[in-house]
Amino acid sequence: MAFCACGCGEATAGGLFKSGHDQKMRIDIEERAGGLVALSRLIDSAEQFAHGRMDVNEFTGQLRRQFSR
Repeated sequence: MAFCACGCGEATAGGLFKSGHDQKMRIDIEERAGGLVALSRLIDSAEQFAHGRMDVNEFTGQLRRQFSR
């Protein structure tokens, strides 16, 4: 038996999510990041860091600034 990837603990019909739970998770992540633009900036920063275009101090600084709001 597969369980919903959103963390609700409910069983799925074989997919990753129960119907509608993927959208609920998407909305929650967006809100926690501070909105869609902020989420996009976080992803951009993570990609830059992962590809060696940003050092760890700059990356963690950006994370702290984003989540201190």
